[in-house]
Amino acid sequence: MVPQELRLDDEARELVHKGQLKRRGGTQSESADLEVYLLDNVLVLARYKAVSKTETELRLYKRPIPLELLTMVTPDEQYNMTKYGIRPKALLNRTATGKSGSSAAPNAKPEKEGKHGYSITFHYLGRRGYTLTLWHESHVQRKKWLETIDKQQQLVRERNRRIELHPLEPSVVGPFKVNCAVPYSASLFCYAH
Repeated sequence: MVPQELRLDDEARELVHKGQLKRRGGTQSESADLEVYLLDNVLVLARYKAVSKTETELRLYKRPIPLELLTMVTPDEQYNMTKYGIRPKALLNRTATGKSGSSAAPNAKPEKEGKHGYSITFHYLGRRGYTLTLWHESHVQRKKWLETIDKQQQLVRERNRRIELHPLEPSVVGPFKVNCAVPYSASLFCYAH
């Protein structure tokens, strides 16, 4: 997604949440404080870059992630258990058994994951996607990011719903098995097998 496709000047565009998350790496160039913007349809990752000795400029860090193609994983099994009903490794490894159950207490605060704090791994699904792990110092703020993104993804799914299912009247079915029903020009055609 290129900046033109973001349509940032569109009146319908809405800033839902913003804040800083940290990127940690082995070298100074791999570590960065990122400005993260959750818009109504996309997650934007940007960082300030020096353009001269006195000026900085906010630039895209990675390709913005459409919310329909975003998944999140945390080491905190409680979040993954309540949202997906499976362990975090099973989200990435589809051959896992997917056994549910957590040994942690339901409302226990997770332990810090090293000196960086609490992580969220963002997965941009698709051919040109990527994976990026970002950190927040506060468990409460990380949880807020997760919940806010999840809520916005639900709104996007509802807004983009293309198919609505309507039950057929029992009198339409009759003695035949209905395989498919398609509305066309205000008429309902049923194909029976």
